[in-house]
Amino acid sequence: MTLAALPLTRPAWRPLARVLDWRSRLARAVPWAASRRPRAEDLRVYHLPPWPDAELDAAQFTASCTDNAIEVIRLRPWQWKRYLTRPPDAGRVNLVFLEGAPDALAGRCSGQRATARVTRLIKCLEVFRTRGGRIVWLRSSGDQRGTDGTPRSDELAARLSSITDRLLDGRPAPPPARPRERVGQPLLETDDEPAEAADPRDTAALCRELTRGLHDAAYGPTDMGVEQADFRGETGTRRCRVRWGARAGAGRSRLAVITVNYRNIADTIGCIESVRTADGGPYFHYVVDNHSGDRSFRELSRRYPELTVLETSENIGFAAAVNLAVTDALEKGFEYLLLLNPDTLMPPRALADLLTAADTHPEAQVMGCTILLDSLAGPVWYAGGEIDWEQGLEARHCHSGQRAGSVPSKPFETDYVTGACLLARADAFRQVGLLPEEYFLYFEETDWCHRARQAGLRLMVFPQVRIVHCKRSSSQGVPTAYYVYYYTRGRLLMCRKYRPDRLAETIRQQVAVSNTWIRNAARLDAGLADRLRTLRDQALRDAQDGVSGRTATIGE
Repeated sequence: MTLAALPLTRPAWRPLARVLDWRSRLARAVPWAASRRPRAEDLRVYHLPPWPDAELDAAQFTASCTDNAIEVIRLRPWQWKRYLTRPPDAGRVNLVFLEGAPDALAGRCSGQRATARVTRLIKCLEVFRTRGGRIVWLRSSGDQRGTDGTPRSDELAARLSSITDRLLDGRPAPPPARPRERVGQPLLETDDEPAEAADPRDTAALCRELTRGLHDAAYGPTDMGVEQADFRGETGTRRCRVRWGARAGAGRSRLAVITVNYRNIADTIGCIESVRTADGGPYFHYVVDNHSGDRSFRELSRRYPELTVLETSENIGFAAAVNLAVTDALEKGFEYLLLLNPDTLMPPRALADLLTAADTHPEAQVMGCTILLDSLAGPVWYAGGEIDWEQGLEARHCHSGQRAGSVPSKPFETDYVTGACLLARADAFRQVGLLPEEYFLYFEETDWCHRARQAGLRLMVFPQVRIVHCKRSSSQGVPTAYYVYYYTRGRLLMCRKYRPDRLAETIRQQVAVSNTWIRNAARLDAGLADRLRTLRDQALRDAQDGVSGRTATIGE
């Protein structure tokens, strides 16, 4: 029963509503009272209210910060001393986010009380600065007035202006805010060039602008060295943003690692760290951000100056993103190219052992390894691949689900190598060509390996080399919506391309497999099962019509 349904008059149930709302009130008053999942943010922002505009919802801004690895702690005046004067966490960047014109810092106070509050804030901020913290100041629109509607005293405004002039890195404080439109005005007063402000009606854009400004204020400019460059792919040239790594030449490494990131920066960072700490390095690493639309490009550029980071202008799919880095790596003269999924982890010896095995077997042009699921103690996810045309196209992983000890110990040939970890000699790409881009997602590496075998190249698996794959495309036996669509369509497109006589059998097999997915989904959510069935049917139609590339209506 809701409060509105209680047989009480409005004044009678108001105290009851306040009592029942104690948890949310406590969470707002005491930051640590709110239950939060442990996160790995390296930027902590102490936010001093009020919020800048009515249309910028506090919860939406906090959620935007969480998505961009910023921990926001909203401080009330009685919490200033406790939080701003304590020693900062090691490895954390601490930042204070002030809002409003200078005289708004005193809050709803006037006279001696306002002066005392400002004096207390000054002391806290000075201690905060001595401990390595940084301060940013958001200029707010609207006339700043006291609680009685009268403007603040000139003396208090002048004093606060001098305070902000001294605390904000010596930059002159702006005059008290005047009523104005937000469009086209800078939001954050930082050392960097202010970005063009967003339309105030687009609250999501305002949140993105604020979080971007907070990152810039904490870490300094992140676009230094970023330029526009043309990269060639299978279907033509694409213009991308690129931040060339500190090791932009091929002289220090025979191997170029290529990873595609899309809205999963935590996994990508884990993959990068495993490559950075691998034996035999350093290895040259490309990371192609497939237009994630978040902070990925800026964050990766800031964290890893040795990486070459590309950002596409739109989500162009896995194969097209890989091809941009492949063509550049071929021009730079690398001997080996390694395609590595962002949700994979390399044990310290894996890369060195993989290169040693490749050198030991010069007859192999395309190479893979044993991939275990979730941990080195987990079951086998891939240990060779088989392409079977007898009952329609079936591309299956060998030894999947078995223990690692069941895999043969000696290198063996395979029909295809999964794109999660595919090592190829540069000459293999020169001979076979780039990955086919019509699939957008799934089956592009299967198609490429099939062409490589047709060209006479040998594909081998080195089972003694083991890496970990943290698979994200399914949960509780139910694949994601984009997996259902693109896997179904890709399977049929490849069958149409090479064995159209087996298309009917392939459709029957895929319908049977997808029915299992749909039944599993129905146990969890009937709506999800209907969604997967609709996507399966759409993929069948699109494949028979020859639709390729990205389908805008499919979630990613």
